[in-house]
Amino acid sequence: CDEVPEVPEIEITDNCDEEVDVTFTEEIIDGICEDSYQIVWTWVAIDDCENMSEAMTTITVQDTTNPEWDGDLPEDMTIECDQEIPAAWCPNAIDNCDDDVLVELTEEIIEGDCPQEYTIERICRAFDNCGNMIIHASYVYVVDTTAPVVVAADDQTVECDQELPAPDYTVEDNCDTAPVVEVTSETIDGECPQEYTMIRTYTATDACGNVSSDEQVITVVDTTAPVVVAADDLVLECTDEVPGPDYTVSDNCDLDPQVEVTSEIIDGDCPQEYTMIRTYTATDACGNTSSDEQVITVQDTVAPEVVAADDVTVECDEELPAPDYTVSDNCDTAPVVEVTSEIIDGDCPQ
Repeated sequence: CDEVPEVPEIEITDNCDEEVDVTFTEEIIDGICEDSYQIVWTWVAIDDCENMSEAMTTITVQDTTNPEWDGDLPEDMTIECDQEIPAAWCPNAIDNCDDDVLVELTEEIIEGDCPQEYTIERICRAFDNCGNMIIHASYVYVVDTTAPVVVAADDQTVECDQELPAPDYTVEDNCDTAPVVEVTSETIDGECPQEYTMIRTYTATDACGNVSSDEQVITVVDTTAPVVVAADDLVLECTDEVPGPDYTVSDNCDLDPQVEVTSEIIDGDCPQEYTMIRTYTATDACGNTSSDEQVITVQDTVAPEVVAADDVTVECDEELPAPDYTVSDNCDTAPVVEVTSEIIDGDCPQ
């Protein structure tokens, strides 16, 4: 279509006539498109005697050449799912015959392996008016390669009788509005049964399988001493039996704290009196200790009982009886008896 020849000059001769009348006609026969048609050239020569001859040339014009892109073509690209998708475009196209090439752009979304990943297929097509076409395909690969960001709650230290804090975290993702968080725990024994360390791991996974994690360390300690309460202080008579150790003990975490009982004797003012200080020392399994005291005072407030011999009457020439008595005490096995005498004069010297 871009090489249509010009009407050629033709030579006409006649056997007798020096000048022959020549008629030229051109006929255009439409084809299937604007640049596809036939040109029929006809020459009719008539001499003076009306003798006639005719020459005909048919030129078939066709357009079999595709248009060409006039400019840079869009290239394939890969972008993250949270990035802005660039606008689609096609360059202009030129054609050897058609001054107004039609450029058409189509887009198709091709789903990927996860909701945040997909491919945009962009096809540029350029058509001339005879249906010759060129195609250029470019692809925008939308991917999700960014892991979620999970942030565990702050590390904590709690007493062994406190409730462990519930799992706590924040999570966000560049594209997934609801990444899944799995919480796992590992327990590491401490130096005593009531103390340990729990390591909580928060693992976040988005819909495209990107993973990240963070840890929270919960330290469980036992810093509280047992509570031991000694029995009430006592004041006893020396004849009373000293009761055995008596106390109550409890602990915030240890079900069976150990209690050691020690005693200190402080002498009193006499052998039968003394003070006993009992110390109750409670220790839990983590070594926390507390103590309480019970004071037992032993006293002797009962006097000995002395019984003198019966009264007697003797003649002045008889020997006076020796001192005679019996003595007993509630605690002292050998109370000391002092004998004193007082003489009261009678009516005569004898």
